[in-house]
Amino acid sequence: MISKRVILIFLAVFPCTAFGLIVFDASNRTDNTFNTTTPSNGAPWANVAQQQKGTAIDSSAVYIGNGYVLTANHTNAPTSVILDGIGYSVDPSFPSIAFTPTDLRLYKIKTPPALPLIPLPDAADVDTSKASTLIGWGKGKGSRIVGQGWTWGGTLADDDTKAKRWGTNTTTTVTDPYPYWNTYSYETLRMDFNSTGGANEATAAMSDSGGGVFQQFGTNWKLSGILTVAPYDSTNYPNGNSFYNPAYETLAVQLKPLAWKFRYRQWKQAKGIAEATVPESDTDGDGIGILEEYAFGLDPAVASVTGVPTVGTEGTDLTLTYQLERTRTDLTVEIEESTDLITWTAATVSSTTTVSDSGSIRTYKAKVPLDGAEKKFLRLKITALTN
Repeated sequence: MISKRVILIFLAVFPCTAFGLIVFDASNRTDNTFNTTTPSNGAPWANVAQQQKGTAIDSSAVYIGNGYVLTANHTNAPTSVILDGIGYSVDPSFPSIAFTPTDLRLYKIKTPPALPLIPLPDAADVDTSKASTLIGWGKGKGSRIVGQGWTWGGTLADDDTKAKRWGTNTTTTVTDPYPYWNTYSYETLRMDFNSTGGANEATAAMSDSGGGVFQQFGTNWKLSGILTVAPYDSTNYPNGNSFYNPAYETLAVQLKPLAWKFRYRQWKQAKGIAEATVPESDTDGDGIGILEEYAFGLDPAVASVTGVPTVGTEGTDLTLTYQLERTRTDLTVEIEESTDLITWTAATVSSTTTVSDSGSIRTYKAKVPLDGAEKKFLRLKITALTN
């Protein structure tokens, strides 16, 4: 019997929470020491994180920059992540965002590491029939199943063979949509596993969920998918296995149709705005530039001032109330103040509170003391980290 499992099904029974990379390796070794260092092809090894719950090894994730982490939604909420041997706590002030019915979740860590933003695919990027590098913190090989593949190392609850590994594969098709266990439905990149794929041919196994599928476009490596599910024979191999059989393909959430949610460049593509359009452009004539529309979660094709920041007073404080689309992972937002509308400096914000929280849109109210000034002006400084 072939079972396609998501970790939500395992939670009541097993403490582990995701699927791991099995690398073919021509020598058929099972010592699991291969492909555990940075791949020579330049794929973004350092940006793949291990998720932890307390001290328990959990699953995988990809740090996409500016403090943001993408993972498979079914891995549930980690307490920290490990990047390049350093632990980073999850930021509780940023409630994670689940992109249901897609098996994808976004959250933030408190202290952003010195790692670059990972580019996401553009609309014109062809991500099928494409060489890919898979990176995840998953289980390694157990015993060899002659002519068929490998069992997964240890039991499903064991962590002894889990390690950060990379492997290669080629995407074949996009399954649209891919439903499993009536929980998720989304476009997936599919990758088969076979003994003719070369020594580094890889497939997913336990704890690789949330890991990355990276593809090179020109000189740029892009995150094309998030590992999500792998099937195994639960009757004959209850602890997991990887077979050379199309029924045991690795599946990843396809990020190309979702990239506009996270990156300014792809948002412009999705909205039909030319890439070279300057941030100040007001495409709908409502007085709001496109970068502001992007930041506030507004529609650049609909003239409306609903959702723009407003200024008020409370006692001896000025207030600035503004909303942000929390999925915009390539923005920095700062409050600045001025007494003459010429010289602007970082505002002295005494407090920031959440006024409302609806899905990915959060509304804030910041207070800035007047400090005896006869007049004071406030503004939001929005900076796009991508073009």
